[in-house]
Amino acid sequence: MADPGLRDLRRLARLYAILTSYRDIEGRRCTPSQDALLLTLRALGAHVLRLADVPDALHARRRELWGRVLPLVTVAWDGQPELLPLRLPASASGARLGCRLALEGAEARSWEVKLDAIPLHRTAEFDGLHYVARPIAIPGSLPPGYHRLTLEPLDGVACGAVARPVEMLLVSAPRRLHDPYAEAGRKVWGAFLPAYAVRSARNWGCGDLTDVAELGRWIAAQGGSLLA
Repeated sequence: MADPGLRDLRRLARLYAILTSYRDIEGRRCTPSQDALLLTLRALGAHVLRLADVPDALHARRRELWGRVLPLVTVAWDGQPELLPLRLPASASGARLGCRLALEGAEARSWEVKLDAIPLHRTAEFDGLHYVARPIAIPGSLPPGYHRLTLEPLDGVACGAVARPVEMLLVSAPRRLHDPYAEAGRKVWGAFLPAYAVRSARNWGCGDLTDVAELGRWIAAQGGSLLA
């Protein structure tokens, strides 16, 4: 059975978006040491000098995350954003919020949500204050880019933590890059190397773009398609 202290340390690491295990290039599962996790957590602002500090830090991190109305950043893969966890004090459940999504490229979308019309997803209590989480949806699909969502209370009524506008960065990205060669059934190859590794009689020993261009032409002459 896992040590409860170490189990809480891993929970705390995950709340800071730190991987608690990974698989290396040969498929072996690797786990960071307790000291490595503590050092990384301290670098991210957690007050953990030793394992005994973890329970208090875990409570503080959960309270901090529940105090955020929205995540700081969310990714919408293939232009399809997931439901966003809107977290507010329970006392704000009857309020209305105005939502404005400013898309990269100047286009904007606006809509409003009434909180008590959204199903309750989760609840929590910290220091006597009750919080509720309600999932809100972003209407429509999103073009690739960096977009910004802003929430603010309507009718000038403060809404708990949304007493002023709250912003979130929404990144829309594809899961896979377009590969016209693969779609045509062709295999491609190329070269990857640092520019300073490209040496010729004309450069000063540190590589330059003229040599990189010449290398690209040579690769193309050999049937290659890529140079990084």
